[in-house]
Amino acid sequence: MPAATPPIVPSTPPRDGWVFAVPVLLALAGVLLRFAAYATTTTHPSARGFTDAMCVWDCFWYGDIAQHGYQAHPETLNFGGPGGIANWAFFPAYPLLLGAIHFVAGGTTSVIGAILSPALTLGAALGAWPLFGGDRRGYALFAALLLAGPFSFYFATAYSESLFLLLTVIAFSRLQSRNYLAAGIAGAALAATRTVGVLFVFALLTEAVLELRQRIAGELPKRPDIVLGLLLAPLGLFAFMAWLYLVTGDALAFLHIQRGWDRESTSPALALWSALTSPEGQVRDAPLLAAASLAGLALCGALVWRRAFAAAVFCTLSLLLALTSGVESMLRFVAALAPLNLVLAQLLGRWRWSFWLGLAACLALDFLFTREWLHQRGALM
Repeated sequence: MPAATPPIVPSTPPRDGWVFAVPVLLALAGVLLRFAAYATTTTHPSARGFTDAMCVWDCFWYGDIAQHGYQAHPETLNFGGPGGIANWAFFPAYPLLLGAIHFVAGGTTSVIGAILSPALTLGAALGAWPLFGGDRRGYALFAALLLAGPFSFYFATAYSESLFLLLTVIAFSRLQSRNYLAAGIAGAALAATRTVGVLFVFALLTEAVLELRQRIAGELPKRPDIVLGLLLAPLGLFAFMAWLYLVTGDALAFLHIQRGWDRESTSPALALWSALTSPEGQVRDAPLLAAASLAGLALCGALVWRRAFAAAVFCTLSLLLALTSGVESMLRFVAALAPLNLVLAQLLGRWRWSFWLGLAACLALDFLFTREWLHQRGALM
């Protein structure tokens, strides 16, 4: 990520169309690699079979919300917790978008998600160019990580990660140009997409403090753009809470239902320690998930080293908040944080040899990890 101060003027795309062509080609390569991985798991591969096979775990929940909305009461089913489960844990922005397309165009949500999510991810890759300050190798690797990388399957089916990526890129690109109002609007959409999206308000506040520094107490009242941006950023969460109150009578249902999913609050440090020292616990592949969490936190440190303080605050708080529910799904949570992918791409792109090695690794792991996804490997949940 670029330095927080002084403000950086976004660079313009090269006139040769390179910025557009590279992500598009990588998007096509990613589709082919994931389809090839699917084709090795069945004797009769087909396009419809591919989209259905990719739609596992939370994909069904997002599709159900898109078609039927939020449940008024929990189900009797649970995953070991003290109560039944309900779809209140899933934030509304992505299923609303999915449902709108389903209403207009028809079709199954798995097919719509297989088109919508890659399109959103491609938008995230294209929109990230201003954040790289002309660093072509870093930009290309960032696009590869999202579109044809080891975890691209998260962004290629009906999961909210693709929308979260796009909104994060928009929010930070607006924040980089000190457009606090637009950043606040993007932050509001982030807060309606995933639980940790509301934490963007702290990134916005960090950037404002860095800009105004010692003058913040006197200058902040004179900056309605900053104040309005800070007020807008959490509105997505508040709107979801209001809707849950109308549907269920509990504005915090998205938190309370975690008990039905057998997720209890803990400290991040204890969650990591338990995962590293108790590999035979109820969470599958717990040591791998803990390692992914630590890698994410290390990349947060790299953001600080590169003076991307607002992004570091957002990502660190996001990972710590996620860890309060344990290490389950942490691989997905780390992979969906755009600033972490960005700084990793910048680090790998510093040298030509590491760029080509990173690009080759992305393409190879896209195939291999998609096979694991199709076989429903627990660590990828």
